[in-house]
Amino acid sequence: MSHDPSSSTPAPAGDIRARMDRVQALALIAAAGGLGVTLVLALIWPATVLPAYLVGYVYWVAIALGCLGWTSIYHLVGGNWGVPVRRIMEAGMITIIPLAVLFLPIALGMKTLYPWTDHEFMMEHESLRHKLAYLNPTAFLGRYAVYFLLWSGFAILYRGMSLRQDGRTDQKPSELLRGAAGPILTLMFLSWTFGSIDWMMSREPEWPSTMYGVLSSVGALLETLAMMIVVAYTLRNEPLMRGVVTTKRLHDLGNLMLAFTMLWAYMSFAQFLIIWAGNLPEEIPYYLRRGRGPATWIAMGLALFHFFVPFFILLIRQNKTQAHRIVRIAVYMLIMRWVDLCWVILPSEIRDPHHPYFPWSEMLLSIPALVGVGGVSVWAFLNMYKTRPWIPVNDPRVNTALEHAGG
Repeated sequence: MSHDPSSSTPAPAGDIRARMDRVQALALIAAAGGLGVTLVLALIWPATVLPAYLVGYVYWVAIALGCLGWTSIYHLVGGNWGVPVRRIMEAGMITIIPLAVLFLPIALGMKTLYPWTDHEFMMEHESLRHKLAYLNPTAFLGRYAVYFLLWSGFAILYRGMSLRQDGRTDQKPSELLRGAAGPILTLMFLSWTFGSIDWMMSREPEWPSTMYGVLSSVGALLETLAMMIVVAYTLRNEPLMRGVVTTKRLHDLGNLMLAFTMLWAYMSFAQFLIIWAGNLPEEIPYYLRRGRGPATWIAMGLALFHFFVPFFILLIRQNKTQAHRIVRIAVYMLIMRWVDLCWVILPSEIRDPHHPYFPWSEMLLSIPALVGVGGVSVWAFLNMYKTRPWIPVNDPRVNTALEHAGG
């Protein structure tokens, strides 16, 4: 089935725009409610609520950065898979700007979240003294500023050049994006590696891992892919997307989700195997905190439900070509990404790994934080998405895919 690119050039208007405005209003209500509940509870139980907020915050930052990552990959390699989700990703990456502001509770709660803010604690442990130059509040906040300046700059560049191509017949904006995608993807990987170390891994400053940044990046790309499928499915019957969200493209996105599900499992097992084989006293506490007591059931559940179940489901072609099936798998994967982040972030506060427990209350409290930060992200996304054409115009690769790709 061919598709006329010009049929997708208008920006949303009329009934579509009104419905998006209503969703935006609901997103603001969710943001106010979720963040309000989190704030009130944080004033009462800061040590319990701040880690829960970190879970919700990292969840949505991962999606914004995943949009940047997938957009870079699309500009590098092209492909029919990116046609229905490219503008979704370009709007999604802009959410990194309001998310920079929502980092404030983490900055204010550093002393509660991160043991390295206690200078005496760092000096008492010989293995931590050499990390003081990196793990200190000034350096932490300085790196935060660098990360968000980089990420916001990349998002504005991608979005701006893509929209500029809409109004031009030459290919210079598209060529610029293809040339910049490689360096941007490299810097994205490095900056998110350091960001994940700063925000999550440094909650256990004694623990080293060379796999952590790669594993966090793969998780973010998998989570973003699932979210893109959900959004594309939601919009598939709108006039501006009709003929764009096709069976073949859904199948392509499903194959990518299968590949990154396997890659996440491989990285997770590789990290565990390296630490288990080394059996070093500074490394094994990470898994003692997460592999004993109630956390054992979550670890086993992640192996079963984050890998084996979606892996075997996604092996079946029909599950990737039928829209109602692939979107259910994507929603399921978004839930599992939340569970994984809770398992990674929350047990870090357990100081005695030989007597572990799982902070179920913090996992529960991460839900209002997830809703609150998510409300801000959805509002910012729709604010960008509703004002521009849903399919790139005058981009030669997009036009070729729309004209020749079958449904």
